[in-house]
Amino acid sequence: MDQHHAHTFEDPLEYLKGHNSNDALMALDKRILDFIEDQFREYKSKKFSVLDLGCGPGGLTPRVAERLSEIDGALYSVLGIDQSESFIAYAEENNSGKAVSYVCSDFLAHEFHQKKFSIIFMVGVLHHAPKKVKNDWIRKLVGLLETDGILLIGDTYKDALHKQEEISIVEHSGMNLLDDELLEVHHEKPMRLLSFHRS
Repeated sequence: MDQHHAHTFEDPLEYLKGHNSNDALMALDKRILDFIEDQFREYKSKKFSVLDLGCGPGGLTPRVAERLSEIDGALYSVLGIDQSESFIAYAEENNSGKAVSYVCSDFLAHEFHQKKFSIIFMVGVLHHAPKKVKNDWIRKLVGLLETDGILLIGDTYKDALHKQEEISIVEHSGMNLLDDELLEVHHEKPMRLLSFHRS
């Protein structure tokens, strides 16, 4: 499954314009940023690594780093990965920053060289994965998480692992469901943020 299949267009500016004009998506972005900051402040180690899976043109990736940079003594890194060459090229040119890096690659095929992440998050990505590879995605995600790591899945309510059997896929991979939040903004479609913990 190529991550850029989750994107309906390949123009980075059009993508960002559409995303940033959607109040529900912006509310979801803010909740993800708040969640990551809260987790970092509670984290046992001050070394914190974050993976933005399906990062697109990097709209949220550098904002995570900016949040973490505000914490005294923070040591962190944020990696964005996406299949789209145009999105990654835009992200590297316009949305890079301290401790932020990007890679253009298919998630399942990419070799992370035993790197582990404190938090992995994705917005509007997993529901696009065909059922035949969804298990492979989850297994790889769990394998990339540190012990006590967190997986965040954000999407529209109807697409965010709303089926119990899909939540079970994650739980059967050694993850525990922490929270299932519904974010309702005005008349926008509600957004859902699922958080899983690797014990």
